[in-house]
Amino acid sequence: MKLNWKKIFVVLVSTLTFGLVTPTYAYDLDHGSIDKGKKPDLEETDKIDHSAVPVFQESPISQLVRQSKKVSYYKFGDRIGPVIKDEFQTFIFPKIEEVLYDLSDELGNDKVLQLKISEQPGKGTSEKMFHVIDSETNKDLVRFHVRRDHPPGEGYWFNFHYHTNEDNFESHYDLGSIYWDTNTPPNWMSEPKNNIFH
Repeated sequence: MKLNWKKIFVVLVSTLTFGLVTPTYAYDLDHGSIDKGKKPDLEETDKIDHSAVPVFQESPISQLVRQSKKVSYYKFGDRIGPVIKDEFQTFIFPKIEEVLYDLSDELGNDKVLQLKISEQPGKGTSEKMFHVIDSETNKDLVRFHVRRDHPPGEGYWFNFHYHTNEDNFESHYDLGSIYWDTNTPPNWMSEPKNNIFH
């Protein structure tokens, strides 16, 4: 019964970490490469065939998705980011992810390897979040933007949208809006003002 719990533990840890972490001591006990009751030393663990341990490899499109999220939060900065983070994660980012996966399906696996995310979002009041670029031609394929809207009497909103190269970035494809406040939002990428008394 003791070994069954160890097997369950190994499977759970491996599954939860997508195979990146495998408790090798429990793995070794299960496969009999180490005497039960003693901890493995370095020489014994070097003899283990680690090729049997699954390794999680990130796909090109999941790398693109991860990078797009990183650049988005970088644009929000330390003043806007904490306020809109939850709504962005729940309502806006899944739509961005969907656009990226649709682009991947449209282009095919070979072409996805050539895609990259622009690293520098627009500062100040610039709309640019990130662009998806074909690294072979160095041309933008999709541009993801966020615009400040201020409808009369409604306060400020952040409107997330994207444009594609299919119509020379003319059409505006809406991803959704997040309400800010009645006060003017700080600039993108801005940090909290330092307290001079600290």
